[in-house]
Amino acid sequence: MGRPPLASGPVWRDASEGKRGMKFRSERYPRLKVRVESRYVSFVDGEYETTDKAQIDALKGLPDHLGVTAVSGRSKADKGEE
Repeated sequence: MGRPPLASGPVWRDASEGKRGMKFRSERYPRLKVRVESRYVSFVDGEYETTDKAQIDALKGLPDHLGVTAVSGRSKADKGEE
């Protein structure tokens, strides 16, 4: 079925799972493949969206030279922070 379009604002929700996710961008390597645990995730046209916490944590921890940045995700209010 595919992912729903991004909602207004930085957070999107996968209606089928009821989870919040994050969108990542790789401008340096638009077809980047990254191994996360026992499988690979592939960027398409420099973008990748996920609701999986292990993938989010792994993509946030990539070395700077790969040029991967988080472009949307949970806001501080959603996390319970002030």
